[in-house]
Amino acid sequence: MKVILDSGIVGIGTGVIIAGYDTLPDATKAITGSPYLMCMRYILQEVAKHASMFMGETEDIAYIFENQPVWEIKAHQLFAGLREQHQKDFRMGTIAFGSKEKFRPLQAADRFAFEFYQHFVDRTTERQNWIDIVRHPLFFGKYCDENGIDWLKRESGK
Repeated sequence: MKVILDSGIVGIGTGVIIAGYDTLPDATKAITGSPYLMCMRYILQEVAKHASMFMGETEDIAYIFENQPVWEIKAHQLFAGLREQHQKDFRMGTIAFGSKEKFRPLQAADRFAFEFYQHFVDRTTERQNWIDIVRHPLFFGKYCDENGIDWLKRESGK
């Protein structure tokens, strides 16, 4: 936990229940693209919103993801697709990939993702690590759980 709390990162987490996503109307899926694209869109939007406290409101953001060859091509595709529509709103600069052994904020991001996932799959337990994260002023998140999926279904019917 120390690596997260001492990192200085702004932690933003998200998750979607795939089985729930699969029940969405096709028209809604066409808008969201995929569960991964929906989550990435949320993350980039939140990063742009919270980055203004550090770097003003106009500078583009350079995004760094962990080296994962299986996901790197997909991340590039998602990023490029979102940049076509949201470059200005999400302040999308460049995308790069690095090693978490060499880039310490990726270690913190990895641990944050682990803690976020642990809470997402079992929200009945209030683990101390999760409590520490929730109390931190620079950590944010949103789940698209059963309630979020139901909301999306209602909204897509309008």
